[in-house]
This record gives sequence, structure tokens and C-alpha cells, in this order.
Amino acid sequence: MNQGFVSQIRPQRRSTRRRWLAASLSALAAAVTFTGLVPIPVPANAAPVAPAAVTRVSSLVVVPGRDRITATWTAIPGVSSYRVLVSTSRKLVKSVTTTSRTAVVSGLKKSTTYYVQVAAVPSAAAASSTRVKTKTTSATTGRGQITSVTPDGVNTVKVTWKRFSKATSIYLRMSWDNVPLTKAQKGKYAQFGPYPATATSATLRIPAAYLSMIGSTTGNPAYVRLISYNGPKSRTSKVAYGWPTALSPSGTQLRVATYNVASSVARPSTGANSWRAKRGAVANAIKLASPDVLMTQELIPNAAWPGASVTQLEDLSNLVSPVGLQLAYPADRVIPIRTGSPGNHIYVRSAKVEVVASGLVASSSLVSGYPSNVENRYYAWAKLRVRSTGEYFYAASMHLLTQSYGKSLRFALTRGMLAYVDKRNPEGYPVVLGGDLNVGFLGRDNVEAPDLIRAAGYVDAASANKRGNATRSTSNSGFPSRPKSYAYVGTRIDYLFVKNTKGAGPLTYVNQMPLNGNGTFNQAYYGSDHNLQWAIISLGQTRT
Repeated sequence: MNQGFVSQIRPQRRSTRRRWLAASLSALAAAVTFTGLVPIPVPANAAPVAPAAVTRVSSLVVVPGRDRITATWTAIPGVSSYRVLVSTSRKLVKSVTTTSRTAVVSGLKKSTTYYVQVAAVPSAAAASSTRVKTKTTSATTGRGQITSVTPDGVNTVKVTWKRFSKATSIYLRMSWDNVPLTKAQKGKYAQFGPYPATATSATLRIPAAYLSMIGSTTGNPAYVRLISYNGPKSRTSKVAYGWPTALSPSGTQLRVATYNVASSVARPSTGANSWRAKRGAVANAIKLASPDVLMTQELIPNAAWPGASVTQLEDLSNLVSPVGLQLAYPADRVIPIRTGSPGNHIYVRSAKVEVVASGLVASSSLVSGYPSNVENRYYAWAKLRVRSTGEYFYAASMHLLTQSYGKSLRFALTRGMLAYVDKRNPEGYPVVLGGDLNVGFLGRDNVEAPDLIRAAGYVDAASANKRGNATRSTSNSGFPSRPKSYAYVGTRIDYLFVKNTKGAGPLTYVNQMPLNGNGTFNQAYYGSDHNLQWAIISLGQTRT
């Protein structure tokens, strides 16, 4: 917890007969004597020595409060302490000395005009600042305005705000969502401060208890709010949000993607949103992303459209084959499956990535007691090799059941698939996992499948320092003409993860949604009610 960076300084009263700053500084100068110095002869023809330049205490800012003022100024090299003098028009009222460049002078009269000046100690080191006129006030601070929340290190953000014109102290609160802040739900936010009234920024380290929700590997932003005080009166700012700095990945880079293409049977069989009408746009979206590895969902071995001679799986495979993307296994291994729904698949850019082994695994085989009345989805996996380096890694695609099936089954399937991949990967090669998990981030009190995956050592690709459309939802139910706008961040149900082997992680993440100039979806790429997600990742330090 940040305790602030300035302590209030106890003021020292001066005699009311003492003159203003000039007399005070003259006395300081007069008190300085030099002994034991031997004059050094100066040649007659020597040039006159110019007096050393005197640096003035500058950039003095004063913020008044109910019964105090806060002053801050620019530090001067070589000066170790400063004296802050507060006066009325006739006499010196308070004087404090500090080694900081910010000071609080309290115990002042309310609604009174004061003059503030700062001098270096000793005064010979620098000229004093110009006087600043101010007036104490009991008015509220007004609503603060956060201007940015930016990355400032791993698990750290920097919050910047507009300076208050009046205040006595400032605090910041952080949470994993806006609601705990807007409703001031105690126990659901962390508080930082106090900060001096003159402050305009603070660096916040995400608390350990929040790292699994909004830390640097989660892809979720931190939400923050200003609480400003003038005496007992407080005001709050609007909630703002931002992401911490991502981890620093290294190693071979690949472009990976996941895409729920919307199955031909889930769509209308005819019309503008049928597979027959949208198949070209689906292929265009994939070509635009240009992935080295593509994980798909809802790509089924059923007829592409009524009367079609090819399945939806075969049709898309034919459409993307010209750009070098090949299914990780022959389609004829998938088509005979009729005991479930084999809709999850993996494609690779064969010129860059070699398939070493691959297959499908029935979700019913991943958990015991799988309900007979629940759709038996097949998940895909592949062991892959980068042709240019010989590095191995795994890819997996999964489409999790909806929340209506309950957490118990959804959690069992998630853990089952992670364990299945781990069992096939005893060497600990990097793993890229993509899929539609049918749930967004729900916060501390509602752990869900994405949280389980992160807890298993996976880094969310949305945590990359470079993001595209990160505030938009990843899905667009009903094929609206334009994306929905959100006050904060839209729901993500489509995910890309990278197993956190040493140095593995994302560099760029994009929620791909090409738009027209008027903000509507570009129909040439709008093939599904889900957006394609792609990321540039690094494999880290792998073993070949």
C-alpha cells in the first residue's frame, strides 16, 4: 500500500516583529563567515571574474485548502533543503523547512489571503521564488479528472490527473471492475495514498491479492478512481482504467489466431447470414489475419448448405488452401465422426509449421460421468514444429459449453483438456490454446474457466503491450450492423493463451473487426458473429 511521498511538516512560528523574506535572507547571508582563507594574487592583466549565475527556485505551485496550503516546486541541484514562508500582506505567519520539494503548511486561518514564497537554504545557493498569492477555502475540490492510466512496469500502472485548484489530500482506489468503485464496496478495492494536494500522478503496484485478476498476465485492465478531500468534504472522479506492462517475451515469433466461424447448422440455412452467403467473408477474415497457426470452432463436418456436395469443414479448407493453410489432419478423419460434434480444428501454414502429431479428443473422455444428454464436443490438438528453427510447440482448440450447463461440468472440461495436453507434452514445450469459452471475466467472486487456465500457467494474449480493439466485445450476437459501444471494456468470450514457459508470451493482440468509415462492419470480412482473434507470440526458450 502506497503511503504517499510527502509527510506534513510541523510549522515553526516566528516573531511577529520579524520582517518579511528579505530581512530573513539578509540575516542568513550575514551569518556566513569564512576563516583561515589566504587570498590568491590575481594578475594585473587578468580578465574580471563574472559572478556565478544564481538559480531561482522555480515552478512554485500552491494549492489552498480549508486551513492549509500545499506547495511544490522544482528542485535545484546542490540544494538539500528549502524554507517555505507564508505571510499575509503585512507579516510573516508561518515558516517551515523541508528537504523535500513539496511541503504542507497547516494551521492557517480559513478564507484568508496568503502569500507563499520558497527559498533555498542557505540562501546563497539560489534566489528565492516569486511570491504566489492564494486564499484558503472550505469549498469542495470539485470532481477530479483522471487523464490517463498507462503501463508503468510489470503489474504496475501510472495514474495521471488534472491538478486540483483546492484540496487538502488525494487518495486513489483500484479494483478489478468499475462497480466496486462506483458503489464504494469496502473490501473490494485497494486504497493508495494520501498524496499531496499538488500531485498530478502516482504509480500504483497492483496488490498481490489482485494479480490473478488484473495482473500483467491476465489481459484485464485495472480500474481506478480519485478520492479528493478538502478537510472533511470529499469528491470522487469518474472511473478510469488501463493495463499494466506485459511480461517481456523472447524467442521465435509466430502469428496465431482463433476464430469461431459459426456453424452452418447454427446459422440460417438461407439468406444474408447463411454459410453460403458468408463463406467468402470468413475466408477473407482469415487471410487478413494471415496466421501461422489457426484454431477454429464451430467448423463442422455437416453439409455446407442444403444440397451442397461438401461439408462446411471441407469448404473452408478449400477456401484457405491457396494461402498455404492446411488442416492439421485429413478431413476424412473427421467426417465419419457422428457420435458428437467435432467442430474444433487446427490449421497450420505448412511452409512455416510442420505437423508432427495431431488429433481430436472427445469431451466425454476428459471427465468421468459425462451426461449422456449433453453434446459431446470434440477438441483438437497438435504437436507442431517450426521448420526454420526445429522448435516444438503444441496447439489446442476448444469450444466450451455455455454457462447454462453449470460450473461443475465446465470446470471439469477445462481442467480435463489442460491435463490432456500436459500428458501429451511431458517435455514442457510451449502451448498455444485458442477457443470460445462462452464466458467473460466476472471478477473475484465468480471464478470461471479463463481464470482456471491462467492459474495453470497460461498467459492471456490480451495482456500484450500492443492491443487492437481491446475495449470491444469479441462477439456480435445477431449480426448487428455496427459493433456495440461500452462505457468501459466489452466482454471477451474468445481467447488466445500461451503457456508460460520461460520467455513465452504475447507481443501483439488484435480483436479483428474491420469497419467502414461510418463505423459499420465491413461486410467483406464480416463472416461470423464472432471476431477473429490473432496475436503475435514468442515461444520463449524451447527445447528442440
